[in-house]
Amino acid sequence: MKKILAIVLVAVMALSISACSGSDAQIDINAAAGAGAGQTNLVYEDFIYAVNEFGDYEITGYTYTGAIDKAVVIPNDIGGRPVTGIGVAAFKSVTTMTSLTLPTSLEYISSSAFYGCNILKSVEIPATVTTIGDNAFWGCTKLETFTVAESPALETIGSNAFYGCTALKTVALSSKLTAVSSATFFGCSELTAITLPATVKTIENNAFYGCAKLETVTFSEGSALKSIDVSAFSGCSALKNVTFPNALEFIGENAFLGCTAFTDIVIPKSVTRIGTGAFGNCSSLQKVTFLNDNTAIGSTEKDTQGNTVVVDPDARLFVNCKALTLVAPEGSNAAKYATITGIPCEAPATSN
Repeated sequence: MKKILAIVLVAVMALSISACSGSDAQIDINAAAGAGAGQTNLVYEDFIYAVNEFGDYEITGYTYTGAIDKAVVIPNDIGGRPVTGIGVAAFKSVTTMTSLTLPTSLEYISSSAFYGCNILKSVEIPATVTTIGDNAFWGCTKLETFTVAESPALETIGSNAFYGCTALKTVALSSKLTAVSSATFFGCSELTAITLPATVKTIENNAFYGCAKLETVTFSEGSALKSIDVSAFSGCSALKNVTFPNALEFIGENAFLGCTAFTDIVIPKSVTRIGTGAFGNCSSLQKVTFLNDNTAIGSTEKDTQGNTVVVDPDARLFVNCKALTLVAPEGSNAAKYATITGIPCEAPATSN
């Protein structure tokens, strides 16, 4: 009897060992099926993941440490539960990722998610993604193409998202994007053209700073753009004449500083103020036409006594634009600024 019991016990132990020798991924999937919100450090293949606040899965880390470069495919689901997020710094400084396939279930990419992935070449954002966080692709120096799928939900791209992506040539933005955040494309020196969706209302500080090969900026029909902020296109030395949308109200300080390919600009009637140095060092600029008599000149809105400043003689709006002539109605703020600074000024031609 004892022998029989011993044999049974050995058999049970063998079965237990055999069950435990299956793939780690399968064990994690089965455990994950009942995982609750906030559960972390779960493992599936090369991915670390957690349960996010929505009860779905978020990829929080990447464990591959091999020497061979590889394509990374993030699964749509793990154990039947969807992967909807990429966590903060989840793939930061992964230097072996040549390409990236994101899940069609994905809804957000957190800050610094792919920071410093320096051999990643292209990214297509699924239609389901609504948010890309700050610094998400910072320093991805081999990244050439960024596109979004058809009918995208993407509304927000965070600050510095593509900062220093020096190989980036092709960008297709979502038709629901509401702003180009600060320094989003800072130093993207290979970018040659960008089309901004009609939904964009603000181009924030330094958004395209130093995009030295950027030649064309197109504002989509019906553009709602109201503000081009400080140094937004500063140093875009190849940028040719831009047709500003009729909704534009504000051009910030140094917004187009050093855009040396500009020759002819029309300031729409909707523009109420242009900041100090906005077109400084635009050395090829020959003509600027103002359509609004009351466009304020300079960043200073109030003097030391609290009075409204509409023409700041120290605005340096067109510093080093030596071939420039302004076209502005007599008595307009632009005409007054021309008189103060010695810039030639002509009245607009009258229609018959």
